[in-house]
Amino acid sequence: MSAATATPAKKEEKTGLLATVANNARQYGIVGALLVIVVAFEILTGGVLLKPNSFVSLIQQNAYVIILAIGMVMVIIATHIDLSVGSLVAFIGGVCALLMERAGVNWMLAIVIALVVGLIVGVWQGFWVAVIGIPGFITTLAGMLIFRGLATVIVGESVPITSLEFRGIARNYLPNILGWWGPFDGLTIVLGILCIVGFAWSQLRKRARVAKVGLVPEPMSLTVLKIVLAAVVIAFVTYLLASSGNADQGGTPIMLVIVGVLVFIYNFILTKTVFGRHVYAVGGNRKAAILSGIN
Repeated sequence: MSAATATPAKKEEKTGLLATVANNARQYGIVGALLVIVVAFEILTGGVLLKPNSFVSLIQQNAYVIILAIGMVMVIIATHIDLSVGSLVAFIGGVCALLMERAGVNWMLAIVIALVVGLIVGVWQGFWVAVIGIPGFITTLAGMLIFRGLATVIVGESVPITSLEFRGIARNYLPNILGWWGPFDGLTIVLGILCIVGFAWSQLRKRARVAKVGLVPEPMSLTVLKIVLAAVVIAFVTYLLASSGNADQGGTPIMLVIVGVLVFIYNFILTKTVFGRHVYAVGGNRKAAILSGIN
């Protein structure tokens, strides 16, 4: 091999901390905007926003939005949009409520039936998009009108839920199996420590894998900075959760666990499976994906 052909192989761009941050300004800018919003509302509410019980209430009341956003991410990556998600949630939620309160169905079975109904609707709308070729915007726009109408006709009014177990999903906490460590829930503290260790391990492992395949990893200073900042945020959230609750229960809300499990599952699907890789490929360049053999 001549020196002329060997030169390009050795050419590497070594970027420092500031250069790497500048190259990923959009990604870090979103995180910065979130922090600005949190600080602004903390000031406007007179310090109420980040009180332990207020923080937990935000999680419990808005977890459904996060769950919908998790599912929508995959749709958006594939360059589509789902306009029917709100109407579909109202329809399926109404069906679940009617099954429990009018038909006397057990709450766990009602949840399973609701999930099956959502799966059937997803397959039905996906058929029109993937097989027939109708754009997702048009398909889900029709779905939005259909399921909004069905929700109004079938449910018609608010249905109070009497099942304490079902209601407890949204308002209860994990069992306090490790007891209270002073004013703090022991289980929440342990989970917070595990999250910090897990994040640090994942960042170091990711950097090692990048270097192993011959690519230029991000500066170690940036990796350490991300680990430190994440540890501070996780520790603060752990403090809020561990000191929340009432005389009967407190700590980690069940809804937060559900959201965490869903985030893990969707992240695994998108990053560790063939289907997830195909989603990114189709979203990145549909024609190239078709030419590469992706159905």
